[in-house]
Amino acid sequence: MKDLHLFLSQYEEMFPDEVIHIEKEVSAHHQVTALAIQLEKEKRFPVLVFHNVVTEQGKSPHPLVTFVMSSRKRMASLMDTSIEQVGPAFCQRIQAGIKPVIVPRTRAPVKEVVETGDAIDLLAYPSL
Repeated sequence: MKDLHLFLSQYEEMFPDEVIHIEKEVSAHHQVTALAIQLEKEKRFPVLVFHNVVTEQGKSPHPLVTFVMSSRKRMASLMDTSIEQVGPAFCQRIQAGIKPVIVPRTRAPVKEVVETGDAIDLLAYPSL
């Protein structure tokens, strides 16, 4: 199974025109959605990686990634299957599920910063 960082780097290497990095400062509430809607109208569905997202709390320290699952070709790449088998592969994986893997804190980059209690601020994370 690929994590998001690995998938994005591999996918961008194979399909550089299908991953767009947006460095310009954008509003999480207005501009991200407006761009996504405009691309949908144009029948374009690249992965969008916004590096400077502004939320109600200010500039987010986290990038926002969207449109990852917006094309069958991309889904096939994510699931290591053919475009024709995306539907059945997706259904099979949903039904089968996977058991969680316990990763020690020392080997888990996601656990480098742990916030608990009042320190948790979900509004600090950009989302659509």
